[in-house]
Amino acid sequence: LDRFQGDVWIVAAEGGGERRLTPGDADYRFGGWALDGRSVLVQSGGRYHQVAMEGGPCVRTQATNMWSHQSLSPDRTRVVYGRSVAGRGEALFTAGTGGSNERPLIPLVANDISPSWSPDGGEIAFVSNRRGRLNLFLVRPDGEGLRQLTYTGEGAGNPTWSPDGEQLICELYGAGRLALVQRDTGAVRAIADTHGLAFPEWSPVMDE
Repeated sequence: LDRFQGDVWIVAAEGGGERRLTPGDADYRFGGWALDGRSVLVQSGGRYHQVAMEGGPCVRTQATNMWSHQSLSPDRTRVVYGRSVAGRGEALFTAGTGGSNERPLIPLVANDISPSWSPDGGEIAFVSNRRGRLNLFLVRPDGEGLRQLTYTGEGAGNPTWSPDGEQLICELYGAGRLALVQRDTGAVRAIADTHGLAFPEWSPVMDE
């Protein structure tokens, strides 16, 4: 829960006990629960930090400067993120949330942005203009199996996985529409107007 100058707060599910987890010295955003359920990952200044549920200092877990687009693996042990490579464009990298084993996800050809890790951990969706217009691509976390998913002339971006991992929702830029994209076939079905820039997200119960 983001409140008051970008801090992360916690509250009991039944209500009450509201308290701030982050120290209030920077702009923090919730990044996900740690697997032990007793600490959370927060984002600040393009880096991940971990803070215990009991409070205390924010411990930096990601030593690499990251761009604004980033996505955690389902097991919360790795992160995929983009950053600028001087004079070449935006590239995608993976690393452990502790900062270890940073490596390029795929060779930099053009601009690769907006990564999103699939719920089953098997693929990473991202947006690239490596074959002309911005479109959706999929690749395995080891950088193998690269394939183009959409071929829209108006361009597509900001992909988010459905909870079951069978499809993604994205934006069709030129059309100003939100669309569903099938993971296996790449079939695209427009479902709503964006009324301007949108960053779609799935409801955990799949029906919204």
